Amino acid sequence: MTAMGDYIRTGDRKFIGEFEPYIEGGLKGSDARYAATNPTVFGELANDGTIYKNNNMGGVYTRMNKHKTLIEMWLNGQHTNLLNLDFTTKPAEDVYDKEESERKY
Repeated sequence: MTAMGDYIRTGDRKFIGEFEPYIEGGLKGSDARYAATNPTVFGELANDGTIYKNNNMGGVYTRMNKHKTLIEMWLNGQHTNLLNLDFTTKPAEDVYDKEESERKY
């Protein structure tokens, strides 16, 4: 992903962008207008998720939004609890509430 590489290389948050599709309804890579976009990390996630959502696959949009949340946490310096997050049906476990032998890392 070019945008993430650009962010890592420069530290400029403009490459992270906003969680919004490039155009209403999403912009497919086969569309000639896609070549003229300035891709961002969140823009790509939102754009792809929106296209899937419009094809009755809204779960992909939800997953992309959750990826955005994880990236935001990383950008804001939260590294300690990322491995403990479970975005399925249950809240995150606190591994420190368990004995060492029971902890899942």
